[in-house]
Amino acid sequence: MTVRPEQLNRLMQLCGAVRDGVITPEQFAELNEMLEQFPWARAYYLDYAYLCTDLCHFQSAARPDPCGFDISADSAVTLEMLRILGEYEKTAEAIELPPAEQSLPITKATVEKIPHPVSKLSLVTFFTSLAALLLMVTYVVLNPRTSYEVATLTDSLGAQWTLPFLPQKGLRLTVSSEPVELQRGILKITSDKGVHIMLEAPAEFNFIGPDEILLHHGRLFASVSQGGTGFTVHTDNARIIDLGTRFGVYADLKGETELHMFKGKALLIAGQNQFPRKATEVSAGRALRVDYTGQVVKDIPLRGDVFAHDLDSHTGLLWRGQTEIDLADVLGGGSGFGTGQPDVGVNPATGVVGKAVNATRRQANTFVTVTSNRFIDGVFVPNGKTEQIISSAGHRFVQCPVTSGYFFADIVNTPAAVSLADGQTQFPLVLGEVNYSLPENPSILLHANAGITFDLSRFRAHLPDAKITRFQSQIGISETAPKSREAEFWVLVDGQVRYHNTTLMRPGESATISVPLKETDRFLTLVTTDGGVYDELEDRHGIGYDWCVFGRPVLIVE
Repeated sequence: MTVRPEQLNRLMQLCGAVRDGVITPEQFAELNEMLEQFPWARAYYLDYAYLCTDLCHFQSAARPDPCGFDISADSAVTLEMLRILGEYEKTAEAIELPPAEQSLPITKATVEKIPHPVSKLSLVTFFTSLAALLLMVTYVVLNPRTSYEVATLTDSLGAQWTLPFLPQKGLRLTVSSEPVELQRGILKITSDKGVHIMLEAPAEFNFIGPDEILLHHGRLFASVSQGGTGFTVHTDNARIIDLGTRFGVYADLKGETELHMFKGKALLIAGQNQFPRKATEVSAGRALRVDYTGQVVKDIPLRGDVFAHDLDSHTGLLWRGQTEIDLADVLGGGSGFGTGQPDVGVNPATGVVGKAVNATRRQANTFVTVTSNRFIDGVFVPNGKTEQIISSAGHRFVQCPVTSGYFFADIVNTPAAVSLADGQTQFPLVLGEVNYSLPENPSILLHANAGITFDLSRFRAHLPDAKITRFQSQIGISETAPKSREAEFWVLVDGQVRYHNTTLMRPGESATISVPLKETDRFLTLVTTDGGVYDELEDRHGIGYDWCVFGRPVLIVE
């Protein structure tokens, strides 16, 4: 039988993928087909398996599971398969290698041998060099490198561990046979291959290779880029091999393992060394639990909220896979995930953040940056009489209507009530029978005339794995307003109007809006204007009772 070089090369590549634990289901099917079709492939595969096993046993002192190729455990190479291959090898036909190319006739020539004297110094130098080389080889074999850097600690939140130094940003992490116990807090780690890893206490772990981590117990979330494909998480009873994904792993103290797939695919290999192993390809939207024996694998509900997906210690932001970023919470000084304070507002004339104030004031249409909140780019009081800047990048609100330039209330996160000018009479904010003055119904009071701009790029910087797809909210004038007024609502993205109510809104009227957002969109601006309704008593456009509400204003993320 003739073996083509390209066939042999392909078999070597597939065997290498098995050895490294990164073989894909498609490659595995291709390998099976070659083994079934070609006797020489089975012979080569068998020899390769034994060679890798011998080398792994030889280097077992270096670290646990030194090679991804394990004939006693890996589902790709079972003992049963090797027994079958061994039996076949006994009666396998001889392999016919391709004939060598015809050589050209060679004419023998007589060459006179000239003796060369060898000095004692040369002999001494040769044997000394040989001894040094042997010493180096012996040292490498007997002292394999067991600790080397493979990842960087990029952030942490309230972390405390058993290592003799603090978990500081920029710390390099190494391969080690000794586990690290995370007693408190959360770690954010980036491997040298571009894998983002979140570990949450209580947990115990150690890196066992540049793309392998052993999770003894605890919660781990991994976001794997294309360069990190093949990243592997080991637990007591399972192995999870990434195929380009976002997934969470929970290993409990009873020896059970859960895999939650949020995006892409992964290969779950369930089972321990003393039991047969079972491989399952798991796709996004599915979750599995492996019992302590590794023999029982069951579907369970997918839970994204039990894993820390990302964090930013500077802002206190902790993302657990929520699909909404609450802009009212952000206005209250929070991260968008429920950490903000209600009744906290920002003065649209000065950009100062604090306890909300209700009082009629006037301001030119100057854009003012908000330095105390990194997610808010700035605020302004629109008047439409001069060029209206609405972002720190200089975007303009070209369609801004002429207004009085007056405003009454600060821009507030979920106010408990709106007070009248007397400071005594108070009313809750209500749209469509929903009380938006309650903490469970977050809202932004954007009393005309006022505008606020959020910087989407800052959200993306702190949530690199989150994709912001749209802004949505319920809008309207609170139906509790004592008098009927009219106002206009505007939503702009990078200075372009994406939403504007075509007819003036009155108290009790509301609408639900949804504004698509692209990855290139940066500034989201919310504006309310007085509607141009003339107030004879004040001899200007009236703003009284323009209690404009953005109910549940959220960014939708995937």
